[in-house]
Amino acid sequence: MRLTILLAIVVLAAAFIAGCGGAKSHWVSSPYRGSIDGVETAPPDGDSNVGVDTWIEVYWPHSFDPPPSRFRFRLEKETDINQFKAVRTYISDEDSYPEGGSWWFIPEDELDYNTVYRITVTDNYGNYYRAYFVTEGRSRADGAESPKVFKPEGAENRKPAGTPSDEHEIDTTKK
Repeated sequence: MRLTILLAIVVLAAAFIAGCGGAKSHWVSSPYRGSIDGVETAPPDGDSNVGVDTWIEVYWPHSFDPPPSRFRFRLEKETDINQFKAVRTYISDEDSYPEGGSWWFIPEDELDYNTVYRITVTDNYGNYYRAYFVTEGRSRADGAESPKVFKPEGAENRKPAGTPSDEHEIDTTKK
């Protein structure tokens, strides 16, 4: 019995020293220490009829699922069944909003018609998220739905700047 009481006192003392106060929980929210969980993309996973002049957005829309401290972005096109090749992209610093958990990537050239594309977002622990989309067909019938184009507001005629890359590594702790 004495040993049990002594162990209970030691556990409570350790909890008090650690700052937990025993049974209390502490939640610390930081926009830069999240995970791959909660990531979304535009175009979204499974989308079709995406315009060949679209840009790619990678974002974390919910404050309770912030981005990881580092992540890598890669866009690839399908060249054969389950065979993908990197598509060179620029990062749009002008349109990205790291404080809000949003980054825009611009393909170096227009995307190919009627092609499957894969977006891969990988965190610094090797966890990854993948989204697939299909671009519009080259010929559209009268009355066909217009292709979906994803671009930030005001970017319709903007040209990318910087150097394109097959993969971008983003450090979300840098503003």
